[in-house]
Amino acid sequence: MNDKDIIQKYSKLIQRFIQNETTASEFSDEYLDEFIEEDGEFSEETYEILQNMFAEAEAYCENPELRGERDIGEAELRNVATETATKLEQRLKDTDC
Repeated sequence: MNDKDIIQKYSKLIQRFIQNETTASEFSDEYLDEFIEEDGEFSEETYEILQNMFAEAEAYCENPELRGERDIGEAELRNVATETATKLEQRLKDTDC
């Protein structure tokens, strides 16, 4: 997989969460699994965007009573996912140039 294919794959995954097609827990688990198993080649710029989303997906904790200082809830995860989707969209435009 090249940079463009990887961006499209993660964009679809993130969009499903943003559009409420998956729960925050499902998204977090799926994103973590996908990123850990990623074997495609992508640019440093794309990696930075995806790595940031990975860190936030890893910080997600469904139960507010169990959240530590660095954990986040669904609203925060959704905000980061929306920002990440925007960044990936821009990266996709940049790779098409």
